[in-house]
Amino acid sequence: MSGKKLMDERFLSTKEVAKKFGASTMTIDRWCQEGKLPYTKIGGKRLFPESALEKVLQDNLRKAI
Repeated sequence: MSGKKLMDERFLSTKEVAKKFGASTMTIDRWCQEGKLPYTKIGGKRLFPESALEKVLQDNLRKAI
């Protein structure tokens, strides 16, 4: 995954996030609209900070019983 590094943070595109999560870009769009994924928008393009995506994954981790 390439991503763009800005201000010591790597940002991923919608396509890269979709690939990382094994979801479609439409699903990523919906999760953004539902407030499930943090992002910044510049020039109409969503950029997702990789560290924030990792936090989302950790916060939603379900432990085995």
